[in-house]
Amino acid sequence: VFEVANMSKTYEKVAVVKNLEYVLEAIRCEGTSEWRATPQLQVRTDLEYIGERVLASDFANSAPRLGAHTTVDLNLHYDKGDWRLNARINNLFNALYNESGASAFGVIGFNPAPERNAMLTATYLF
Repeated sequence: VFEVANMSKTYEKVAVVKNLEYVLEAIRCEGTSEWRATPQLQVRTDLEYIGERVLASDFANSAPRLGAHTTVDLNLHYDKGDWRLNARINNLFNALYNESGASAFGVIGFNPAPERNAMLTATYLF
């Protein structure tokens, strides 16, 4: 299912058929907006929406679903000579959601997604 969803185009609804009784759906939309403030400074925002999904191994679609969620990431690049400095904030608005989940042997488990986090990097080109 996830291989098909990853190959889907933006704003495309995808249905993967397990057999004639069960259908798994995944709606996924993503977009990017870039702005170059100066020749050296670039700001980019990434938005991703994932629709409601069924749990892995829940072929009867009877377990609670994974809720839909939207995340926004913010990325800043600053280039100075052969150096690139990058600051990134993932999950900018701290959306709380479950990345995945499974239903097996009468037990339901959810895997929470990372909360807001940040990363700073410096890269030297040679």
